[in-house]
Amino acid sequence: MASTTFDTQAAVTVLRDSGLDEAPAIAIVNTMRDALTVSMAQVATKSDLENAIAGLRADLFRALWIQGAGLVAIQIAIAGFIITAVRFL
Repeated sequence: MASTTFDTQAAVTVLRDSGLDEAPAIAIVNTMRDALTVSMAQVATKSDLENAIAGLRADLFRALWIQGAGLVAIQIAIAGFIITAVRFL
């Protein structure tokens, strides 16, 4: 999980210096802190993204091998059909 630092005391000081009373400033800062905590809990880390990409690459690799094997099987079947058809001529 990603983490961030939010200096609540500095934020309260900025709000107070701009003319807001202490209680509303604290309430606003606490609300902002809570919102940031919830948002940051859902942020993907670099490691999360790397793991997801590795999984997708592995799935794609498997799919390509299966498709390749299918194409080879089709070519063998067609060749067998042609050989059989030529023998009957």
